[in-house]
Amino acid sequence: METKLVFTNKRTYWVVVAALVCTLVAHALLLNRRFDLVTMLHILWISGILWLIYLRHERALLNIKLWIIVAFIASPLLRMGGRFLNEMMQDFTTSQVEFYLFRLVSVVVGLIMLNWIRTTVKLENTGIES
Repeated sequence: METKLVFTNKRTYWVVVAALVCTLVAHALLLNRRFDLVTMLHILWISGILWLIYLRHERALLNIKLWIIVAFIASPLLRMGGRFLNEMMQDFTTSQVEFYLFRLVSVVVGLIMLNWIRTTVKLENTGIES
């Protein structure tokens, strides 16, 4: 049996694709300014996720979840922790509340997107053997 990715809500499909495309464009612009291997790897990963979504491959769901966890949850939390430790060492002389608020909003959006993906994107058997 072959397993395919199914978006039960079309709005979810378009939000995920739009977010991935915006991320891809942002990373492409970063790569245009200065070549960085990590940025190139991000571009390859995002392109791969978009390709997997297009193919409705079963691994797309795992990659979408990983992308949301890394990009919207883990990365902002690690940046906030790093900035907080740096400010603690400098006795909070230059604390920027906007930095923390932006990262906190990113984490909340990531958690909402992860829950939305978890409830509206499923893997279904097609009944076709490969």
